[in-house]
Amino acid sequence: MRAYHNDPKVKAKYVNRMKRHIKSDEVKQGVGYENGRGCAVGCTLNGYDHKAFEDELGVPEALAWLLDDLKDAPQFALDFLEAIPVGADLSLIAPKFNLWLLKDKEHGVYQYADAKGKKAINGVAKLLRRQIAGVKVRGSTWEKARAAARAAAETAWTAWTAGTAWTAKAAWAAETAETAARAVWTAETAWTAWTAKAALAARAARAAETAGAAARKIQADKLLELLKEA
Repeated sequence: MRAYHNDPKVKAKYVNRMKRHIKSDEVKQGVGYENGRGCAVGCTLNGYDHKAFEDELGVPEALAWLLDDLKDAPQFALDFLEAIPVGADLSLIAPKFNLWLLKDKEHGVYQYADAKGKKAINGVAKLLRRQIAGVKVRGSTWEKARAAARAAAETAWTAWTAGTAWTAKAAWAAETAETAARAVWTAETAWTAWTAKAALAARAARAAETAGAAARKIQADKLLELLKEA
């Protein structure tokens, strides 16, 4: 699968469509696509179907879910479409983004995890690195990592809700472990958006909305960087 089916005219079609939607103030988050208005995904397709990104744009469904979740619309919606090089292979963008989301020294959620969460995240990261290197990872291997991450998430959440871990750091650790579980699930089903949601919660838990917006912008900028490099 090649971005925009290796045709500059296809890219122009969707970029220009988004520009028209923006000019008419029709890009609205929280709306799939209704009466000519919709979210970033809806206004890209003039309909709401993440899977259709693959058929219409040659863009993996995983990236459509990320576009849907990083809600700096409408500008991000346009930046996303413009950043994708015609003919690029985007198949490794989601794994690279997930690895950054989990393990980046400055912005990765690993720093907030407890010991069990860190172990689970490391297991996911190891598989993501293998995937990026072109190694085929069996579904059963992903499932084992997913189970470990899920167990870590459940342990952290139980401690938090029971009041034995009440600090913001504990909340971040719980969300971080959940991020690890979602990251593996993403690798299996291409629903990358869930990792972005979990990371946002991890970085902004119990914090001001401005902190959440800042984290979301960092994630959006990273995704655009990866797309441009494809």
